[in-house]
Amino acid sequence: MNVLAGNGSDQIVTTNASDLRPRLPKSTSLGGISGYEVAASTNIAQGLQRLRQHMLSLLPLLGSIEDRKLALNSDGQASARVAVICARIAWWLEEGGRDGQEAGALRAALDEVQPALDVDAGWTDITVAGLVIRLRNLVDVMHDCRLLREAIADGRQSGAASARLQT
Repeated sequence: MNVLAGNGSDQIVTTNASDLRPRLPKSTSLGGISGYEVAASTNIAQGLQRLRQHMLSLLPLLGSIEDRKLALNSDGQASARVAVICARIAWWLEEGGRDGQEAGALRAALDEVQPALDVDAGWTDITVAGLVIRLRNLVDVMHDCRLLREAIADGRQSGAASARLQT
């Protein structure tokens, strides 16, 4: 991901979220359709709606990550502190974000880089903390998107993957 590599402004990320809305005919006849097919269609429609919510959250999240990375560029030590985890997350995303164990390892690595904030915390520590929180959100959202895609493909309910965005 260009944002994690520090050059996100070179590439404009755009999406048309309305294309993710499930499109069903206005009038459907359920004659000849089994209860399983109706349930699967309902699960798919709900899964698509949840996936849309997750995808809509990515644009502001990536912008926020880029803002914090740019702010940290003036502090070489802080920038280096987060560069390794940013590279790991970028690699995981380039590989498709399929490895759930790696997602857990990334969350643990983010916990290690998270500065302890107290009343004496400086601007740099606060900015690093904000970046780490957003990177964790990115890992969570992308992992949830993978789980949602799998649930949609299988026609099953996808409630567990979307709990974070429901609150």
